[in-house]
Amino acid sequence: MPLLDLDSFPTLETNPKISAKLQIFRELLRELKSRNLPESALDSLNQPIKNLNDFLFQTSHDPSTIIKQIQGNQRKILKFLEKNLGLTTKNHYQNMWMPLGMSAFGLPFGVVFGIALDNMAFLGLGLPIGMALGIAMGSGLDQKAAKEGKQLRFEPK
Repeated sequence: MPLLDLDSFPTLETNPKISAKLQIFRELLRELKSRNLPESALDSLNQPIKNLNDFLFQTSHDPSTIIKQIQGNQRKILKFLEKNLGLTTKNHYQNMWMPLGMSAFGLPFGVVFGIALDNMAFLGLGLPIGMALGIAMGSGLDQKAAKEGKQLRFEPK
């Protein structure tokens, strides 16, 4: 069973925000079609696409609800890909590790600076250090995923 396409909805695509979200979703589908995915995965990936097509066919929804539905189905697909196939998007690990580095590394460094300098105003000094460490760790993992062919040529916006 091939991967389904997102139907065309000319009335919805007059709204620029909805049109942009649909374009991003179609980019994801194009990237997935360019890969050789297992048949069992295609069945699971087709369900959110079918749900979105059915939802968008009913045009009685307001734009914010439509955008939430598009993003929600996109998130479902990306989570499935990461969990079951190990595929990630561009900068996935970098975006995940940056806040982790700030909280796990940056705050303790800030506390050390604050205690060492006897002024807790230096607590925030550790945050950029932690952010840099998190970005470095995430970038390394992103490069590893790209080298292994586990990174999609797609970045959610």
